[in-house]
Amino acid sequence: MKKIWFLWAALGVVAVLCGFFSPSVKGEKDVELKNKNVAELFADTEFLEKFAEEYNAVTKEEDRQFSGKEVEFSCPVTVYPEGQEGVYIDFDGENGYMVINDENEVVSFEVAGDYPVYRKDESIAKGLSYSIYDGFVYLDENGETIRAEGVSLTEELWEKYSGGKVSETAKSKAGNSEGGEIFLPDEYVRKKYGTGYSLYQKNHLTGYDYAEQNDFSIYNKKIGGNTYGEGNCVLSSVYSLMNYLRQCGKYPLLPKNYETVYFRAAEDKFYTKYKGRTDYSIVKTKNLPKLYYNVRAVAVNDYGYETGGVNPFVIDKLTEKTGKKFNSKPDATHLVLWSFESAIKKEVDAGYPIIWNMANSAVYGSHTTVVTGYRVYRRQKKILGIRISEYVKLAELNDNWNDCAVYFDMGDYKGVGSFVRVR
Repeated sequence: MKKIWFLWAALGVVAVLCGFFSPSVKGEKDVELKNKNVAELFADTEFLEKFAEEYNAVTKEEDRQFSGKEVEFSCPVTVYPEGQEGVYIDFDGENGYMVINDENEVVSFEVAGDYPVYRKDESIAKGLSYSIYDGFVYLDENGETIRAEGVSLTEELWEKYSGGKVSETAKSKAGNSEGGEIFLPDEYVRKKYGTGYSLYQKNHLTGYDYAEQNDFSIYNKKIGGNTYGEGNCVLSSVYSLMNYLRQCGKYPLLPKNYETVYFRAAEDKFYTKYKGRTDYSIVKTKNLPKLYYNVRAVAVNDYGYETGGVNPFVIDKLTEKTGKKFNSKPDATHLVLWSFESAIKKEVDAGYPIIWNMANSAVYGSHTTVVTGYRVYRRQKKILGIRISEYVKLAELNDNWNDCAVYFDMGDYKGVGSFVRVR
C-alpha cells in the first residue's frame, strides 16, 4: 500500500509541475487578461496605445477611430441586467469612455465624448449603474431600472409637442426616419449597423390580434386631396390590448371578437358639428367590435373624444372604466419614468403587452402603439484578447397603421414618451 501511495503522490507532483510549466492553449494575451483585469490593463499607457492602434485598424471602415492616450477618471459601476460589479472608465479629453463588467467584457465603448455628470461628481459616481439595454440608469424605489438620460413626460411637455392630444388623424406616414415601420428586422439591422450581429434575445406575444385603426374610423378627414382616418390610435391600442388579455383568459368577461354593435354616427352628440363640413367624410353606419364600441363610448362620454386625440394621462382610467362595464377590473398604471428593460422586456417576458405613447417621434409624431415583443441583437469584437460587445434593440409593435407586427429601433428614439402598463 505504501508503494502505491508514493506512486500516486509522485504522479501528482509531476502533474502539478507540468501544469505550471506547460504552455497555455489560450495564448499569451488571454493569460495576461486572466492575471490582470481589463480596467488595470487600460491604466497602462503602452497597452492603451497598442489597443488604440489595433482597434482603429479593425474599425477603419466604420469611421470609429479611437484617440485615447490615458485614463482620466474611473469609478465602480453596477452592470445590469445581472447586477454585476463593473468599472466605468473615462479617457482623456473628449476621447470616449468604456463600461466593463466583472467578466472583463466591454459592454459599452464610445470613442468620443464622455459622461460628464459622473466624471465631475464623484458622489453621484458612487451610485453609477449601466444597463446593456438602456445605457446609464438608476434604480427607482421598486428596484426598477430607469433611464438616467431620459426626460420625464409631463402634461406640459405633452401639450408642447402634441397640442395636448395624440395625433388628430391617422396619417399613413408621419415621419422621415428609417427606424420605424420595420418589417424585416434582421435585414434592417444588417443594412443599418453592418454585418456580424446575431440575435441575442427575443420574445413575442403569440396570438396577438393586430388592429389597424383605420378599420374603426368614422370621421375621415380630407387633407390636400387625401382622406385620412380618425386619430383613434389610443382607442385602437386599448381595444387590441384588452382583447389580447381576454384571449389569454385574464379577463374572460370582456366581449369576444365576433360580438359587434351596429353603430350609427347620428347618435353621437357631436354629429351635427361635422355632418355639414366638406372637409370630412363620415361613415354613417358601421358594425364595430363590441369591445371597441365601448372603449370609444367611454372616451367620448368621459374624456371628450370626438374625431381624434386622447390625452395619454387618462389612458389608464379609460382602460379601467371600460373593464368595469363588463365586470372586469384591469389594473392600469401610467409610467412616465421607464426603461427598455423595465417597461418593454419585463412586461413582454411576463406575458403582457404594454401601451407606448410617443410624444415627438421622428417616425410616428405624436402617436400611441402597443408593444408586443422585442428583439436584441449583439455583435462582439475581440481586440488584444478583450471582448467588446455592441447591442441593437428593436421593439415589436402593433403600431395601428399596419395589421401585422412591425419593429421600431429604440436606438433611433430620442423623443419623450410614456407607457401604460395593464395587468
